[in-house]
Amino acid sequence: MLQFDRRASPRRFGPPRDHSTVQRPDSRRIQRQPQGPHVARPHQVNLGRSALPWRTWPEVTVRLGRLLPTETTFNLWRNFTTEADIVLIELFEGRDGNRDRKGKIKFSPPPKEAFWTTRNGLYTITMENGERVNITVALDDRRSNFDIQSPIKKWKSYEPMMKLFPSALHFGLLVNPTAMMSLRRLQPVQRSDMTFMLDLQRNRIVATFKVPFRDPRSQGDKNFVSNLAVGQYDRDNKYMFQIPFGQLKTIYRLAIPNSNSFALLISLDSPPQYFRKREDSTAGHSPENPLWTEFETWYRQTDIVYDPYRLQNAKVTLHKERPVIDIGNFPPSPNSGVSLLTVKY
Repeated sequence: MLQFDRRASPRRFGPPRDHSTVQRPDSRRIQRQPQGPHVARPHQVNLGRSALPWRTWPEVTVRLGRLLPTETTFNLWRNFTTEADIVLIELFEGRDGNRDRKGKIKFSPPPKEAFWTTRNGLYTITMENGERVNITVALDDRRSNFDIQSPIKKWKSYEPMMKLFPSALHFGLLVNPTAMMSLRRLQPVQRSDMTFMLDLQRNRIVATFKVPFRDPRSQGDKNFVSNLAVGQYDRDNKYMFQIPFGQLKTIYRLAIPNSNSFALLISLDSPPQYFRKREDSTAGHSPENPLWTEFETWYRQTDIVYDPYRLQNAKVTLHKERPVIDIGNFPPSPNSGVSLLTVKY
């Protein structure tokens, strides 16, 4: 369920609606009277999407030059990760398979500062042996229209990636078409700890969230038995789940009573795929591989527990001993994959 401030949305809040059914617009068109030639004034000239500031783009690509032949994707990630979140690094190769000392880095969202404009396009990076090297950086401004045309309303376009920041994430069972029983609730500590993104380029919904793990014994749980030192595996792990549009059945938009927020209720016939982000900074990088993507840092995850090593010898069952999300004795439901996200600004 996604929860929003009512003041942030101009739409009226009414009863829950099933958005899986879309009514097509009236096909009648209004005939316009012919007009004479229109001369655009200077301030009315449409300069196109490329004239917009790069900060408005969903992603920014920076071209690199004068790279050393021994350059690696990990070293570039290590030097540029402070600028913004990196989603792709590529080292170019010639037809002979050798590096041509060029490459590119893709950031999403864009960096806060245009670091490629300082020092006449020079950027100093530190090699793994401590050597400092100047390389060239330049913004790749070869951009076309980013917007995605609506398949229903041909006159409307949407941004390819729209990101929201939920205030809560619920997992549970569907009780009726517009209500669920919440069995687990997560709330972000910081705004970036939980995101909900509509990816129209890949036709999917992507949600990320953090789960704090604290030793049950430090919380007063006397039934938790472990040979580990108390707090040895205390940590915060980041997780992600993806929902392809083809897996979506219904999405309900609900009003939260007595609050300036609303919710999105997502019902699924089966749970989506979950991934855990590795904290190892070298994850997915290889000196021989000229390409690295951010998705290589995510690994499939099926259980969320305090001591992950206890799962090595665990039996494969639907009901694990002491799971984080305890389904208890609730009857099985065809909509057991339901999730609820709430967002509030």
